[in-house]
Amino acid sequence: MLKKVLLLGVLTSLAACSRPAPTPVVIGVIGDSTTWGFSSISTAADGRVAVPEPQALQANLHGTAIVKNYGINMSTADVLLKGGIVTFDDVVANNRDIGIVVINYGINDALMVDIEAYKKSMRSLITKSETAGKVVVLEEPNPSCLASRAKLPQFVAAMDALAVEYKLALIPNYRVILAQPDWEKSLPDCLHPTQALYLLKAAEAAKVIAPIVERLQSGAAN
Repeated sequence: MLKKVLLLGVLTSLAACSRPAPTPVVIGVIGDSTTWGFSSISTAADGRVAVPEPQALQANLHGTAIVKNYGINMSTADVLLKGGIVTFDDVVANNRDIGIVVINYGINDALMVDIEAYKKSMRSLITKSETAGKVVVLEEPNPSCLASRAKLPQFVAAMDALAVEYKLALIPNYRVILAQPDWEKSLPDCLHPTQALYLLKAAEAAKVIAPIVERLQSGAAN
């Protein structure tokens, strides 16, 4: 009996080893300069941190995903819809390999548009992404201590409400960062994170996205 149990264990292990590794899920992260990775204290020629959040997110997903960075400085949800350096079609419609779309807008929207315009643009991004067969994840923007972003909490609340309405996963970075002691010190210009804060945001994003990646890979395997 013991030999049979041991033999079964060996066969199970061999079967597991013979299975090919799941194909990595492709993730497109769209957003503003905080997605792109801008830092006011960076010594790089382009002002970018060494490891932007999407790159750190890929590392945190340990080979299960490929993360593409579609962050554009000063962009908003409306700018992406209307088309600029990068258009919505560039990110979603023309990238059939993308399985998950992460949307991070709010910081510039709070400066440039009213709340109703923001909600309208976000609804369009969500609907278009889902119509294209993508899984949508909303990511709260990081907080800001700039007076010009005083309305940002309203935009975060609007995003949270949209996540509930559309039954979407939500990365609660705004709340997580606000809970950090002296969080303002991690935003040297009151807007863009330090490298350490970008890494924290990526870690929080991975907590939400990892189960979705696993679900997509399990579905593909079945």
